Amino acid sequence: MISFIVTILFILSAWHWGDWKNWKQYYPTMLYMIINAVLFNVLTYEYPTWEWRDHSGVFPNHTLLDLWIIYTQFPAVVLLYLSHYPKSFKRKVLRWLIWVGIFTGLEVSVGIVKYIVYDNSWNIWWSIIFNMITFVMIPLHYRRPLLTWLFSLIVIACLCMIFELPLTKMR
Repeated sequence: MISFIVTILFILSAWHWGDWKNWKQYYPTMLYMIINAVLFNVLTYEYPTWEWRDHSGVFPNHTLLDLWIIYTQFPAVVLLYLSHYPKSFKRKVLRWLIWVGIFTGLEVSVGIVKYIVYDNSWNIWWSIIFNMITFVMIPLHYRRPLLTWLFSLIVIACLCMIFELPLTKMR
């Protein structure tokens, strides 16, 4: 139920403040976010770093809930984040801080009610770092997609090494 409320809030916000007339410009970055999230889920399927727990019973497992979030919330977030993106460095940093704060605040909130559970050494601090990287990568991908894919592969490789993702656990 929490994910439905958050999804509705993101979609309504995107509908109201998003730059819909230019949505096609943001579409590749929406796909970038979706592909990275799905790839992360595939890589960590047998060795998860966190797990969603839907106590309402709407989603029977983590995978379906995560796919719901990835395919509904992420495109709305990209549209909101890139719409009316500021030109000045100070405003870019402020926007970055606000969105890292929003995502971190949401995660802390769902952590309190045990809607998310961490595993395999992941914790809120790693999520904060991940959020910080994510909201740097979104505008970077919008401007320089190939460079961003290179950085993303490096980040993924580093996360696999830091969390000692056992390749033998992968299917």
